[in-house]
Amino acid sequence: MGRVILHVGLHKTATTTLQDTFFLNRSLLARHGLYYPRIGRARGHHALAADWVALPPPLRLRHGTAPTRARLARLAARPGVTLFLSSEEFSRAGPASVDFAALRAHFPPEVELRALCLLRGQVALLQSIWLEVARNRRPLPLAPFLRTALEEGRADGLFLDFTELDAHLRRGLPPGAITYASLEEARAHPGGVIGWHLAHLGLSHLAPRLRPWADGRSNPSPEPLAAWVAGALSAPAPPGPGLVAAMAALLPHGEARSCLFSRGEVAALRRRFAPANAALARQLAGRQALPALPLEGPAPGALHREDLTAPFWIRLARSLRGTAAA
Repeated sequence: MGRVILHVGLHKTATTTLQDTFFLNRSLLARHGLYYPRIGRARGHHALAADWVALPPPLRLRHGTAPTRARLARLAARPGVTLFLSSEEFSRAGPASVDFAALRAHFPPEVELRALCLLRGQVALLQSIWLEVARNRRPLPLAPFLRTALEEGRADGLFLDFTELDAHLRRGLPPGAITYASLEEARAHPGGVIGWHLAHLGLSHLAPRLRPWADGRSNPSPEPLAAWVAGALSAPAPPGPGLVAAMAALLPHGEARSCLFSRGEVAALRRRFAPANAALARQLAGRQALPALPLEGPAPGALHREDLTAPFWIRLARSLRGTAAA
């Protein structure tokens, strides 16, 4: 019998880069026993979550998932086959989430089912979630967004408390079948995030042979404070990349990337999620060491929201006045 590896995310941990790269190189991977199937129109396998999670039409399958699930079950049953299925929607918290017990039942009981999951420190993760929503749907007011994160341990239907994430995955997977790492650990691996996953698939030797998708980095987040200012100007519509670039040009120049949150908000996030991360370490005891999840916020010297003082807003006003006059 073969095995099935579920790449479950998290969101904003280079998932799109991995999906694009594996999709582009699926013929090479298949020659080495790793099958990354084409499912629907997306390069990820989000459609497999559609039995439980409400997805936009482009991510759903026209005739439902049953024929695809049957095809994947037959493929996974072949000796020596590793079926790799990737979607960050597998790790969605709600309002509806994947039933892993039901997902497990899609495959023959003899097939080994495992999951790989990259975690990310909650300060950086929460910022990336806000930026993704603002870019694709609408800029969210920061105060209620932060309040929900602190009170509920979730943001836009995604887990921030990883003890809850682990409990969610273990509803259909035995504890030893789930492997966690931090995004920082995976980035530091030879070959980066792609290399880390290939190592856990026993295919490290393929890392130098994979062709990168585009420039090798898919769906990067925009400059945080530039996106926040641009979103304030464009709301309720998402800001276009041109407006974000114009706002970035007005920011005080520095080498460090800016931070969406104030220093006080970063401290509040650390107080909230450091104990949860410690609880996850205890929860994983005997299974694996918990990867380090840095919560310290951005690099020293980075701009925070409170650093946008009067000179910045004067530059913005003059820029807008000049645009209006033109």
